[in-house]
Amino acid sequence: MNQRVYTKDAASLTRFVTTMLWILAGITVVSVGSDVLQLQLLNSGSLDVAAAEANDARQSAIGIVYLIAYLVTAVAFLTWIHRANRNARGFGAEHLRFTPGWAVGWYFVPFMNLVRPYQAMKEIWQASRNPEDWSTQAIPPILGWWWALFLISGFLAQITLRLSVRADTVEALRTSTMVSITAGLVDIPLCIVALTLITNIFQMQTEFLRWSISQ
Repeated sequence: MNQRVYTKDAASLTRFVTTMLWILAGITVVSVGSDVLQLQLLNSGSLDVAAAEANDARQSAIGIVYLIAYLVTAVAFLTWIHRANRNARGFGAEHLRFTPGWAVGWYFVPFMNLVRPYQAMKEIWQASRNPEDWSTQAIPPILGWWWALFLISGFLAQITLRLSVRADTVEALRTSTMVSITAGLVDIPLCIVALTLITNIFQMQTEFLRWSISQ
């Protein structure tokens, strides 16, 4: 058996992505809490100017922090996918359907991004578990949970954005806030499932590398 090697060691990148996912989950918890406070303010029936301005300032600050954390996490996560795919190939996996570039690129293709990224991640999982016989490897439930939460999160994010842009009345803002809270409650488990997923894939690649070298 030929010795297998990482195309590029993913240890530091995996640690960074998991750290960012925890940070993003924490910020999302804070964001949900802030949305709850906003909803309470809207339901109080007494919207004095000072309270409204303080609420807007808090929501804006949290929104900016969340956006920065989300963008950093997204870029790191996509970079990790690219590297995990390359490493699976470096371990000897052949006839993979998705190249490293397209494992990332499909996230940006309308309609196809509803299916192809999941298929690419499934392939990475299988090839990481057993590069030499990857197509026969079983798919764990966590992959389905990750993708379902990802799609629901994206759908709710779109609704939240559209509602917030059009929220020019108290009732409209109340509806937007409630949807935002729901989106946050989906994003928190999504972060946890995603970090579990990439940690498991990294561990499988590490274990296969160690076993391969020992042969």
